[in-house]
Amino acid sequence: MDEKPIALIVLQHGLWGNKKHMKYMEDKLREAYTDDSVDIVSSLHDWLLLVKLIRYFQLNVDVNESEYTYDGIDICGERLAVKVQEHVKKLKNSSKQVTKISMVGYSLGGLIIRYALGVLGKAGFFETIEPILYVTFATPHMGVRRPSTSISSKIFNFVCGRMVSRSGEQLQLIDKYDNNQPLLSVLADPEREFYHYLSKFKVRRTYANVVNDRTVPYWTAALDTANYFDTPRELNISLDELYPSLVTSFDLSKEPRSRRFPVALLLSSPILIPLGIVAVPILAIIILLYIGYQGTRSRIRVSRLLRTQTKHPAAENAVLEAVESFHMPGKEDVATIKSSKTPSKDWQKVLVYIRCMNAHGSIVCREKRFANDGGRAVIQHFVDTVL
Repeated sequence: MDEKPIALIVLQHGLWGNKKHMKYMEDKLREAYTDDSVDIVSSLHDWLLLVKLIRYFQLNVDVNESEYTYDGIDICGERLAVKVQEHVKKLKNSSKQVTKISMVGYSLGGLIIRYALGVLGKAGFFETIEPILYVTFATPHMGVRRPSTSISSKIFNFVCGRMVSRSGEQLQLIDKYDNNQPLLSVLADPEREFYHYLSKFKVRRTYANVVNDRTVPYWTAALDTANYFDTPRELNISLDELYPSLVTSFDLSKEPRSRRFPVALLLSSPILIPLGIVAVPILAIIILLYIGYQGTRSRIRVSRLLRTQTKHPAAENAVLEAVESFHMPGKEDVATIKSSKTPSKDWQKVLVYIRCMNAHGSIVCREKRFANDGGRAVIQHFVDTVL
């Protein structure tokens, strides 16, 4: 009988996502921690001693794929918690005992996991299984609400908050989850189970794009109330030699770099500009119609779910990329963002600088078209340093 202990690594994708978005990360974990290599598991900082004969299993979940991510962080979190419990039971029935668990979330997936921790904890899950790692990549821990100081900001807030169903409302902090508090505030409340069980993880790490993320800006991914990278050309940014997309330091540049445009872009602009004037509005209408349709389907689905089960605010029961988000919240939104109260103390913050059009997909090499050396370096750093 195989009685080797199991260290389970759970991977949760983001909004509009599917398990294929985490495939590159899953493959790298499998390469690094196959059954042939489990006898050599490196120590994790100063608290995890050399552990031999521990086998690593990955669970790349598929219960919240595509439009189901619209249903709300809470409902997605409950689905995830059920999936994890079922998977652990399945392994146990095969004489594989899970003794440790790590949770990894990309984008919205990082918040889904935070909710699932509260559900699992209240069910007694962590009484027999040790929580090890909680790691997020480009996760909007503090929401994504932009200051309503421009038309583009108002459009973004409307599309995200009204058309992306409950998940959008929660990301905009305009929902009333419990006692008129937004869900993100509840997740970060030290008196609640979500915060309590998150604090039990030995390591809490967040990877945050400092620039080029059109979906999740630096400040919300890095749990920061200031956006130091709003004008990156005015900074001297130093990068790691081994992992060349990781920021090691930054300071103000004495001579800000001028913005350069590729020659090909300049030569093609007489063609691209007229084409864009025609194509962009049409594409925007198509995207908004699709988002609205999926959001309506989600609200109908959630309404049926809530009618068939008891909703407990304490969780006792077991796209965004279509609109860009660049800026730090303005004064009128600071209080709202701060109300999420997510503390950055005791978090490992890994700042990422990927040179590409949209680093949000590249940070986890979400698809082949997003895979580049910068994203691969991020995943390699994750694999090399957390297990």
